[in-house]
Amino acid sequence: MKRINQSISFLYVLLLLFTTNVLNCPVKAEADKQQSSRIKADEEAKLFVLKCAGCHTIGGGDLTGPDLSKAAKAQHSDLIKSIFRMQEQVGPLTKDEIESLATFLQSKDPIPRIKNETERLAKLAEAKLDPPDIKIGRELFLGKKHLHNGGTSCIACHNVGELRGWGGGKLGPDLSNVYKKFGRNNLISGIESSNWKVMKDVYREHPISKQEAVHLVAFLKSINGKSQHSKSSFHIVGLVGCAFLYILLLFFYRNRLKGVRKNLKRK
Repeated sequence: MKRINQSISFLYVLLLLFTTNVLNCPVKAEADKQQSSRIKADEEAKLFVLKCAGCHTIGGGDLTGPDLSKAAKAQHSDLIKSIFRMQEQVGPLTKDEIESLATFLQSKDPIPRIKNETERLAKLAEAKLDPPDIKIGRELFLGKKHLHNGGTSCIACHNVGELRGWGGGKLGPDLSNVYKKFGRNNLISGIESSNWKVMKDVYREHPISKQEAVHLVAFLKSINGKSQHSKSSFHIVGLVGCAFLYILLLFFYRNRLKGVRKNLKRK
């Protein structure tokens, strides 16, 4: 009888532990999610990420705009003036925002602060989005799937290495290596805010959503660094076309000088 009671007690303890763990898993996950959302924002770094990171880095080299690492040594008043002029590109900034950006650029540790704030913002934003989908990104790029706000598809101005035949547009740069150059978060930010000069005019009234930017970047990552088949295909088509025209001209003009030759022979 004693052994039976011990066995029952042992099973009860196991059942209790199992039930506690199962019930606590979703509670713990929700608690972790709430904790991550309560992480205090670095307001200065956040302002830089949202307003500047699409075109500039600090110590990472030039993007669309110059590397801002030298700003740390600039006169504070000159930096204020430079940021004020940038409103033409990023939109209106308050006096406090301009001062915050200048202070941030001249702080001792802007690079890790940008990294931490970028990751925090990305987690918050992507928690509300569908996972990145390469197929959807490709369809958006090619125009097979329309952008939600009616914007022009990427292929109208850009090309990427995996496209065959005639390839994409030539107005903008080839995007085969753009993921390697900008990185995931900067690229998402740049696409969503349309920081590049031509894009700004095209998408001002038809902005690309963050969800669409996430899918597009997933596609650009998938083709990053692949050889540009479209260029070689274009050259081959051009050579074949020239050869065909040459043969066609020879065919139509083959009898053109026969009469002249006959007259010369008679003489």
